[in-house]
Amino acid sequence: MASSILRHPASIDQSLLHGDQVERVLEKLGHSHFPEPNLQGLQQLYYSWCRKVPFDNSLWLIHLNSQCDMPVPGHSPADFFNNFLKFGTGGLCFPAATAMHALLETIGFESKIVLAWMPDNMHATLVVTIDDKDYLVDQSVPHSQPLLIDADSPEVSPGWRMRLYHQNGRFHYRWMTFRMQSQEEIGCVFDREQYRRSNNAQMLRENSQRYLQCKTWSRYNYNLNTTIFRDELLVRIVEGERQVTISRGGKVTLAALHSKQKVDLLINTFGISEEIVRKLPPDLPIIRQTISIR
Repeated sequence: MASSILRHPASIDQSLLHGDQVERVLEKLGHSHFPEPNLQGLQQLYYSWCRKVPFDNSLWLIHLNSQCDMPVPGHSPADFFNNFLKFGTGGLCFPAATAMHALLETIGFESKIVLAWMPDNMHATLVVTIDDKDYLVDQSVPHSQPLLIDADSPEVSPGWRMRLYHQNGRFHYRWMTFRMQSQEEIGCVFDREQYRRSNNAQMLRENSQRYLQCKTWSRYNYNLNTTIFRDELLVRIVEGERQVTISRGGKVTLAALHSKQKVDLLINTFGISEEIVRKLPPDLPIIRQTISIR
């Protein structure tokens, strides 16, 4: 039940998310009041999102393994947050972007979904506009603080081996990946036209279509991948077998994960319920696919 301290303002847009659910989500994120729709409020909300809502494909793997005809997990913002409240789960970038967008818009922020280009797929991320300034708040590759999107700034780096910069007319958001036992930098690319002139309803539809297409192929269809902040450490499980910890200063710690260690990490660090963790199918090698994305 929602705390008597946390009461949504009369101006909340309940056509996006019901006010009672928003109250419960904010409480689980650690907020005792509604964030103001300004930069400070965005900083507070995004900071807590990065530490409470994991990027994870646990429900997705369970869904694929069940071969059922039920809707995909997180098919709506309400479903995404129901799962978060009940199981502590997050989701892939597409449903997480829709959910965070709905939460931001419900509270009163101006949010846009951006479908950014990656080498082998598309990536859904978010841009929030405050006082005519744009801020990147990536719900799935968390960077702990909103990043100002500014073509005149050569590079913005929050730490954790992440950086945002402008080059050849486009913005590049880069981070470290640890796939296939290797360390390399990957990222996504987007331009201002994608969100300054985009139709949000159209982007939401395309985002949903991209999510459904993941059933055909996604690198997240085979093994467990999760990401979350714990205090100032970025903690990841990569391809079901490695724990990666990155400090703000960029120090990387790698460790192999055995079954019991993975279970303990998912429950105690990522906050995912034991009920979900026990249902996870075995990790499989990724079937590679090369896609030309523009």
